[in-house]
Amino acid sequence: VTDGEKEAHFEVFRDRCGMNWHLASKTVKTTATAVALSRIIKGSAAARTTHPVFAKIDVDGGEARILKSIDESINLGSLRALPEVIIEINARFWKSFGTTYEEGEAIFRAFGARYTTIYYFDAYKMNRYGRSACEAQPAAQALLEPCPRCVPANAPAGMQIKRVINFAKLLAICVKQDRLGDPKAHGQMNVWFAG
Repeated sequence: VTDGEKEAHFEVFRDRCGMNWHLASKTVKTTATAVALSRIIKGSAAARTTHPVFAKIDVDGGEARILKSIDESINLGSLRALPEVIIEINARFWKSFGTTYEEGEAIFRAFGARYTTIYYFDAYKMNRYGRSACEAQPAAQALLEPCPRCVPANAPAGMQIKRVINFAKLLAICVKQDRLGDPKAHGQMNVWFAG
């Protein structure tokens, strides 16, 4: 599925799967066609009377465009209940999808404002490349509080889920970290918009 009104053609890497697949230089590729999300939603009788209750978005930089397309197609503001959404936010890659930092931040700020309960997956203080994560910053930590009912308090660091106190401020901190382009840090966020 693609965002927007038109179908799109893209390359699928048949011999590679996993993180950073788009950075691979020598791979076997196949061209595939994606159907526009708006066509699926507008063409479905069920979509006009119901809505999805859950979505998982992990597209390494294309998430702002997808959220914008979902909002335009479904009109989230008109729903009685918002769907739960888990999103990996990668501001560092927004530019490669035609989204500026300002546009992406505005899209996520507006999306987050619709939710009263937002959680953050506190994945790790240091990622596997040795870069410190956004949540390691003291200003970001002040915007997160433990959620004991989500995960046992003694769970490993990769299992921590924290409640977000102020999503707009946390987003600004993490986007700024990516905007600065520090190779030793990253602003990736794993967020659960719960309700």
